[in-house]
Amino acid sequence: MSEEEVKQQNIDQELEKSEISEESQAKSHGEILKEQICEGKKIYTLSTSSVLMSSLTAGLELGFSFMMLCSVFYFFSDTLPEASLFKIIALVYPLGFILVVLGQSILFTEQTSLLTLPVLNRKQSLASLLRFGGWLF
Repeated sequence: MSEEEVKQQNIDQELEKSEISEESQAKSHGEILKEQICEGKKIYTLSTSSVLMSSLTAGLELGFSFMMLCSVFYFFSDTLPEASLFKIIALVYPLGFILVVLGQSILFTEQTSLLTLPVLNRKQSLASLLRFGGWLF
């Protein structure tokens, strides 16, 4: 067995251990990375229809952000100075992304690092990653 295969086998064993045991103590960088890889692997097990529905939901959540921008502009454009209006709009803009995160929707741009970790660890293929980005069907 080559040295690279031994390293990969050790990583696999550590990932399996971390999936089984959960500790309430402070976690090291390695433990956090292992958890993120395992979480990324779980997303790859979702069906295509589940990913599609979650992506549509994420799009609607981001659309809510645009709707709020338009509403703030409509209701306050006559009453507030332009500088204040743009500051309020800047505060409203992230609402759609906050909804995506809280709703745990699959939005490729929000989960880029989470989805690439299993690919970099050679647990998933590049083609499976491209499927989530919508570049490969």
